[in-house]
Amino acid sequence: MALLNIPLTPEPQMFRVVLGTTTYQMILRYRNWTDAGWVMDINDSAGNPIACALPLVTGSGILDQLKYLGIGGDHGNLFIFSFNGDFAQVPGFTDLGNPTRLFWDSLG
Repeated sequence: MALLNIPLTPEPQMFRVVLGTTTYQMILRYRNWTDAGWVMDINDSAGNPIACALPLVTGSGILDQLKYLGIGGDHGNLFIFSFNGDFAQVPGFTDLGNPTRLFWDSLG
């Protein structure tokens, strides 16, 4: 397994990241609604939307349902993990970066 830790901070943010061999723009926002939380937009390097409002939840690959888009190549996926002792905890507003981290797994 080849994991890339994508550094995050507990605030809304926009950054560029290389997944596979392609550069993407990611935008993270917090939705302060009942049963909401952190969501992520994935755009191409020019800022054109590819996938929007993807919930950052633990327990499955974020891109599982989006393989047909080819984000980062055919076999990669994004995962959220919480390192506070409860690996399944959904990240709250102050959790991004520590204890909750975003990883790219190039082997999917």
